[in-house]
Amino acid sequence: MNAGKVMVLYKYIDGAHFFIGGDKLSDGLCVANADISEAYQEVAVQLSILAKENFGKDWEFSPEVSPEELMAWTRDTAMPPASSLIFPMPQAKLNWLDSKPQVAA
Repeated sequence: MNAGKVMVLYKYIDGAHFFIGGDKLSDGLCVANADISEAYQEVAVQLSILAKENFGKDWEFSPEVSPEELMAWTRDTAMPPASSLIFPMPQAKLNWLDSKPQVAA
């Protein structure tokens, strides 16, 4: 059995990049850091810990979207329109995949 896809929600809030759980398998996840790359790398580590603690499974996770793709997306969406004082902060739903190879029983 593997986890398949796990949903993680991303939000940029007040200078920090937050990744939080978006479904039952990622329930309890909360990673935040001012450095998006460091936060993104930590998500896989924390998902593996949650899988072990919550389900007794040794799952390893990797993002479906590369860190570079996410960083490019945040750069493109984080800039406010020149004529606006209020703008939406970037947020996204991201899938992480159980990347550990399955062993036949």
